[in-house]
Amino acid sequence: MTTSRTLRQTDFLPTKFSGDRLDYNDCTAHILTFEDYLDAHDIDSDNAGNLTTILKTFKRTLEGQARLWIDKLTFTTYDDLKTAFTRRFSPAKSTFARVTDFNTMTMTDGESVETFLQRLRQTASYIDYGEKQIKDRLLAALTPDCRAAILMASPTSTTTPDEIAAKAQLFIDLRTDTTPTKEVTFATQDDVDLLSEEISSLRFKTEQKDSRGRRRNRHSQHNDSDRSTSRSASRTRHRDDHNRHERSLSRDRHHSDYRRSLDTAGSNLDNQTRQANLDKYPHLDPSDPIANMTEDQIIRAHIDLKDSVLSPSEKNELIQILKDNRPAFSLYALTRHPTNST
Repeated sequence: MTTSRTLRQTDFLPTKFSGDRLDYNDCTAHILTFEDYLDAHDIDSDNAGNLTTILKTFKRTLEGQARLWIDKLTFTTYDDLKTAFTRRFSPAKSTFARVTDFNTMTMTDGESVETFLQRLRQTASYIDYGEKQIKDRLLAALTPDCRAAILMASPTSTTTPDEIAAKAQLFIDLRTDTTPTKEVTFATQDDVDLLSEEISSLRFKTEQKDSRGRRRNRHSQHNDSDRSTSRSASRTRHRDDHNRHERSLSRDRHHSDYRRSLDTAGSNLDNQTRQANLDKYPHLDPSDPIANMTEDQIIRAHIDLKDSVLSPSEKNELIQILKDNRPAFSLYALTRHPTNST
């Protein structure tokens, strides 16, 4: 029969660490071994009530200059202890070297955006960089299409690095998803072509009607001339004035019909765009102006590049990137419902 053995206080305690040699791997290994000790003895390092016990036990694992170093310090959390210990007993780097490391950091293959953000924050802590520098470096490390999608979705001035990381990860996940999808697009150009044909047809019919009217007028004038060769010159002038007035009225009716046909065509196009948007995005408020806007209009309305340092060609390239990567996000959803974790 086997019996369970009660752990002694020294079981799994790591060997003494002196800190005589500055080595990142040595101090990291000591921390990991100490955390194994905490797990074996069911000591929760996240519980603030255990901090006194943890500090007392950790001191017992140190000797020499490492033991002298910790006696001079106080800590509010276990994470503070780990960070301070690792910094003190890792090889020192100059501020310039750490700034260079920060400014050249990139995501590795298979690394999540959240993990990359943690690495950025770790390096930034050595050089006193804040959230703004971390956010700028995070955006710079993203691919151009991913960065463009995030910049379009919400203003970066009010977006935190964690929110940017969440949106970037969503974008990457969507791009790597191989599940076949069917993109629903607006048939705006087809509608425009159809309406253009209808307008042309109306114009042709109106011109034909005017042409027949003019021929009838000319024929009537010719017959009247034969029958009234003896009429006075005043009657002839009156008839000519009347005919000119009729032609003027005919032209006015033609222009009025043409303008009405254009107004009707434009209204039909707006109604079709509006209905397509409301069908595709049920959450849209029917009174919201974007319900009547096409995707291209929304992109140009919500991305203000007026004060940008980009050249005209770079601005056009950014707009084109957004259009090319439309399947990765919803213009109408992100414009009115940005993810909250901008």
